[in-house]
Parts: sequence; C-alpha cells; structure tokens
Amino acid sequence: MSLTSWFLVSCGGTRHRLPREMIFVGRDDCELMLQSRSVDKQHAVINYEPNTDEHKVKDLGSLNGVSMVFVY
Repeated sequence: MSLTSWFLVSCGGTRHRLPREMIFVGRDDCELMLQSRSVDKQHAVINYEPNTDEHKVKDLGSLNGVSMVFVY
C-alpha cells in the first residue's frame, strides 16, 4: 500500500500537511490553528486511520460547520 500525503488548504490558500495521527483543528490550543473568525476555538478533529491510509474529519459542533473540497 502506498501512503498518500494529504493537505488541508485554508480559504486563503495556506497549505497544512496532515500528519498520520489525530489532530484538533481550531483557533486556540489546537495542533492545527487557523486564525479566522469563522473557525471556532475547537472546530473539528481529524483522525488518521492507518489500516486504510485515510483521514476522517468530525465537526465538533462548530457554528459554521466543516466544508471539504477534494482536489486530485
């Protein structure tokens, strides 16, 4: 199985390589901090599944939700 590199790209175009571990996304005290008024303090969690080499995103009840666009 080949491992794929995945990136989170913010609306402003900043690319963040996703590690192969669980990370929290938000404004404050998170592994991936996004400084935007549309991002909650703890917005989402991204879990890495090593058996399938996939990242799974879970919204943590944020006000603005999570939007994903996949580009290959």
